[in-house]
Amino acid sequence: MQKARIKPDEITYLCLLSACAHRGLVNEAWYFFVCLEKHAMAAKSEHYACLVDMLARAGQVAEAYEFLGRMPVEPTPSMLGALFSGCLNHKRLDLAEVIGRKLIEMQPDNDGRYVGLANVYAEVRRWDECRDTRGAMERKGVKKTTGYSLVV
Repeated sequence: MQKARIKPDEITYLCLLSACAHRGLVNEAWYFFVCLEKHAMAAKSEHYACLVDMLARAGQVAEAYEFLGRMPVEPTPSMLGALFSGCLNHKRLDLAEVIGRKLIEMQPDNDGRYVGLANVYAEVRRWDECRDTRGAMERKGVKKTTGYSLVV
């Protein structure tokens, strides 16, 4: 792009960060993030979300959690959801519990947030907390969305 004198924009950097996240290219993603700011562009929530997703996918969930606290933007449910998935995939259930509770706080009507946290408790055989989480869901009137699939 530089040779062709094409100036990247915020969308270009978002695509680069997303590609790096999906390929596990942590160092490269940080490089592009720094380049974004070098080109006098302010990183937006979407750029930060890509970095959280990248760190979580790479198993660097503690780093992703710390990064959330340092960001100049408020963490969104999608950022926390990406980190929650990373915690599950990399067996960091201690951190998954913290994130799961925060997600329920942010989205008290989202059935998936309760189910996710209840599953964390079930995974570590904390049956009372599992029941309590499902009970809280019921008391608040949150209905579990029925899943279905169709094979054609």
